[in-house]
Amino acid sequence: MIKKLYFVAILTLAATSSQAVSISYDFTQGGYEEGAVVTGSFTAEDINTDGQIDGFSGEVSDFSMSFSGNSLVAAFDLLFVDLFSLVYDMDGTIGDGATEGMAATNFFFSFDVGASPFAPPYPLIGGIGDFFTPGASVSSELVIVTAATNSGAADVPDSGPTVALLGLGVLAIATARRRLR
Repeated sequence: MIKKLYFVAILTLAATSSQAVSISYDFTQGGYEEGAVVTGSFTAEDINTDGQIDGFSGEVSDFSMSFSGNSLVAAFDLLFVDLFSLVYDMDGTIGDGATEGMAATNFFFSFDVGASPFAPPYPLIGGIGDFFTPGASVSSELVIVTAATNSGAADVPDSGPTVALLGLGVLAIATARRRLR
């Protein structure tokens, strides 16, 4: 009986050590007129472990991007508050999957990139827009994404399953202790 008690205690401790970690990703996209480039980063966590980062599911916690500028569209930056959507298949690029893409706007400038539903094999549509001067810049290059590092934020305990398993462990210990008396 004591062996079972120790086994349950060890499983409970192992369950309480699970962590949910946000990862920072850097991205870049070239191919815009006059050599202009987009660079940026986002912080995300694949919460549902489906192999896809989905901003609509609350998996993106930070975002920033910069466009270097050209004669068509001036240089600008966008932040997390400007992000409308971000879907990334976690395969190193954005634009080679039918559901991947990013869209951000601050109502002065916009950044939109993703696969087109209009013509298989889903050519990439990348666009930078300026709403006040009718300028636009486009790219057909994939967005290159690299996992940078742990976001630097403290690891957050995955509280749902952890608390449930901890409660089951305490209950098992109390039951075993009662039977020993």
